[in-house]
Amino acid sequence: MVLPRSKPRSKPRPKPLHKNVVFLTLMALIVAFMMMSVILYARIKEEPDDDDLVPKNGIEHHHKHHHHRHHHHNPKEPPPKDTSSSSSLSEQYLGVPPEQAIAKFQKDQDDAKEARRKQGILTPRETFEQERFDPEDWERILKSVQAQRIPEIPNIPNKTLQEEEEEEEEGDEEAAREPILVPYDIHDCPLEPPPNYPVAWNVMQVLDNWNPDDTELLPKYIYQGVCVFDWNNPTHSQKAENYRRHELPFVLQNYPETMRAAERWMTPGYLQELAGKDETFPTEHSRNNHFLFWSNTAAVTKKTPQDYVPPTDMVDMTLAQWHEKADELEHKRRQTRQEHWYLRLNAMLHNHAYLYEELPFFDPTFGKSITMVIPEEHQGINCRFGMKGTIAEAHYDSYNNFIAILGGRRRFILAHPDQCENLELYPMGHPSARHSRINWSNAYSKWHDSERLFAQTRVNELILQTGDILFLPTFWFHFIVSLTTTYQCNSRSGSSKEYEHHISKCGFGPRTEYQRKEV
Repeated sequence: MVLPRSKPRSKPRPKPLHKNVVFLTLMALIVAFMMMSVILYARIKEEPDDDDLVPKNGIEHHHKHHHHRHHHHNPKEPPPKDTSSSSSLSEQYLGVPPEQAIAKFQKDQDDAKEARRKQGILTPRETFEQERFDPEDWERILKSVQAQRIPEIPNIPNKTLQEEEEEEEEGDEEAAREPILVPYDIHDCPLEPPPNYPVAWNVMQVLDNWNPDDTELLPKYIYQGVCVFDWNNPTHSQKAENYRRHELPFVLQNYPETMRAAERWMTPGYLQELAGKDETFPTEHSRNNHFLFWSNTAAVTKKTPQDYVPPTDMVDMTLAQWHEKADELEHKRRQTRQEHWYLRLNAMLHNHAYLYEELPFFDPTFGKSITMVIPEEHQGINCRFGMKGTIAEAHYDSYNNFIAILGGRRRFILAHPDQCENLELYPMGHPSARHSRINWSNAYSKWHDSERLFAQTRVNELILQTGDILFLPTFWFHFIVSLTTTYQCNSRSGSSKEYEHHISKCGFGPRTEYQRKEV
C-alpha cells in the first residue's frame, strides 16, 4: 500500500524587516519615555525642603563627621527623605486636577472622621476641648498664650534728620554709617505698603547689636522693619491681605486657630499624646548649634568633590527622647558648644494627618484663609522642633511660606531677594546651594572685612513668639535662631515670580528652571 504523499508545510512568510524595525523602535521610545517620566518626577519630588537643615561649622563646613549612640544612618548616604511634604496635593494624588485633589482630600478627611465617630474614638484635640477647655473661651486662650510670651523688645529709636546731619558733620562714622529713620509705626502700618518697605539696615550693625549665638542676654532694642498686624482688628486684617497681595512680609498676631493650637501644644503632655510614645521621627544632629541644609540628589552628587563630607548625621528619635535632650540643653550655659538635635514632623494626606486637625489654618480645605495663598498648590505641613540656640543658616525658599510659632521664641533676620549677590551663596550644584556660606555668628572674623560683599548686605529682624505667624514671600532670605525650645510649623502654597529677576542674578532661576538644571 502506498501512502499518499503529504504536502510539505509552507513556511511562514517572514514579516518585512522594516516593519520589525519600526515596531522595536516604537517600543524602545515608549519605554524610554516612561523611564524619563519616572526619573523626572523623582527629581521634582526631591527638590530640597528648605527646612530640612543640617549642621554648619565655620565658613566652608568641611569638618569631620561626629558619631553618637543614636546614629542610624550612614553620613555618606542621603538623609532620609520625607516625601510626604515635598509635592503638591495634585502630585500626591498622582496627577488628579488640583480642584479635584482638594475635593478628594476633603472626602478622605470626612471619611476618616466618620470612621472614628463610629468607633467612638476621640482625637487628642477633641478630648482636650471636650474634657478640659472650651475652645470658644477667647479670654482664657489669650491669657494662656500671653503667659508664654515676654514683653516685646523695643524697636530701634528713630533718629531725626537733624541728628543724622550732626553726626555726619562731627565725623562720627560709627554712629552715622546708617540712617535709622523708620517712616511708619510697625504696630500701626499704613493700609498699603509704604515705599521701600520693609526698612533695612546694614547686616554688620544688626549682628553687632545682637550676636546670633547669644540667647541669654537680650538687646535693648532690635532692628525691625516688618509690620505687625492684629487679626482681631478689622483694619489690620485688611492690611494683612494687602501686604500679602504685594508679596511683602508681615507678622500676624491673635489669629484664632493659631492661638488655640498654641494653648494645646504648650499644655504639658499634650504633644506627647499627639505624637505617640513609640513613634520615631527623623532628627538632624549637629556637633554645635549651627544647622545648614545639604542635599545629594543625583545632579548634585555628580558635581560634588569626592572628598566632600556631609556636615550632618541623621538619627531617629521619639519625641520624649528629643524633649529630654532639649530640657537638658535649656539649662546649660554655652549651649552653642553643645550637641543639638532638630526634629522634623511632616504631614501630607494620610501621613500624620492629625496635623490638619491641629492646624486647620494650614488645611487647603479650610476655605478662604490668609494663611493659604494657593490652596491647589498646598505642599503639606512641616513642623520643626528646635532646641535653644539652634540656628538655621540664611537661605531662601521657592514658595510662599506661612510660619507659625506654637511654642517658644525665634529670632528671624530677613533680607530682600535683591540682596542675593551680597549673601555669598553656595552655587548651583553644591550640596548647600542657595544657602549663605557665611558664619553669621562670627561677623568680625577675617572673612567679614568691609570690602567683602556680605558686609554690604541689608537686613531687618524680628522676634516671633508663641501664637505669632510670619508671612515670608517667595525668595525672601531668612536666618533663624531659636531663643528657647521652639515648636514651629509652616506650610507652603504656591510660588510667585515677583522676585525671580533678583535670584537669577545669583545663578538661580525660577523653580521650574531650578528643577531642569538638577535633572
